[in-house]
Amino acid sequence: MFNEVLNDLVTHNIQVATDTTLVEGLLVKSQSGLIEIVESITGYENQTRLVIIPIVSINFVRVEA
Repeated sequence: MFNEVLNDLVTHNIQVATDTTLVEGLLVKSQSGLIEIVESITGYENQTRLVIIPIVSINFVRVEA
């Protein structure tokens, strides 16, 4: 059921919390027990990075309005 909810959130900006980190970005893929988020990093140069998180490691997901 959680996998289905994550599939519905693809292309949405979300926050994902694990035991060790909080990731904010665009959910681009949810399959095979993993999610992929493109996270924007602002600073001297704007950068993006792909973050892959196992679904079993997720504590909560917040959808940004």
